[in-house]
Amino acid sequence: SAGLYRILKGVETPARAQSIDEMLAGRQYFVALLITEPQQWGELVSLLSALSTDDDVIIKTSMDAALYLKSCDGSYDGSEELAEILYRNITADRNMALIVCSGGKASGVGAIVQAYSRATTAWLRMTGNVRHYRDCALAELMKKLPAADVREYLSYLTDGRKITELSDELIETARVFLDCDLQVSTAAKALYLHRNTLSYRKQKIAAMTGIDLDDFNTQFMLKYSYMIEEYIGKQSGTKL
Repeated sequence: SAGLYRILKGVETPARAQSIDEMLAGRQYFVALLITEPQQWGELVSLLSALSTDDDVIIKTSMDAALYLKSCDGSYDGSEELAEILYRNITADRNMALIVCSGGKASGVGAIVQAYSRATTAWLRMTGNVRHYRDCALAELMKKLPAADVREYLSYLTDGRKITELSDELIETARVFLDCDLQVSTAAKALYLHRNTLSYRKQKIAAMTGIDLDDFNTQFMLKYSYMIEEYIGKQSGTKL
């Protein structure tokens, strides 16, 4: 783990880095980044160690963060599930400030460094106690494209209507409905609304944006067009 730490920091010698890469060859890991308060670092490591096997790796990357490499042994379906379960198990019955970010699967030093970068991006770009790179990956990609191309893509997704022109109330309604996997009862409860009120708001969203929240393709368009516009607009300080 000390060698991987030096690789992550860019201070390991090429020969040593190659040796570590050869040692890790053929091993696959789910990668997660855990951030806590400096004074809780020792407790975090103890809890992580208790949840780990001899094939797992814990790397201290700063005074308050750890990169966790969980061997792909069939215990988890992906790094997102790992992050969710780590947060739930570590914070259960404990007053610990913790953020867990998923970075995907990695095999070899180069891929581990990339996964660490992805998890760090999720930490910096997303919100909440559990943050997944997959939720900002598309926006990260779009950010590298010319602004004119991004505007054209968003216009295509929304048929020329801006999702951000919806009121905050309707945006929140759409977001919660999607987060609740399109379950009307669950979404209405989360929004403290009557089912009929939720249905009325869905109809209003459809009238204003041309997007039917009950259709799979338009669910994708609403979720990602708004995410991209909000994310890129936040980075530039303006809305597209």
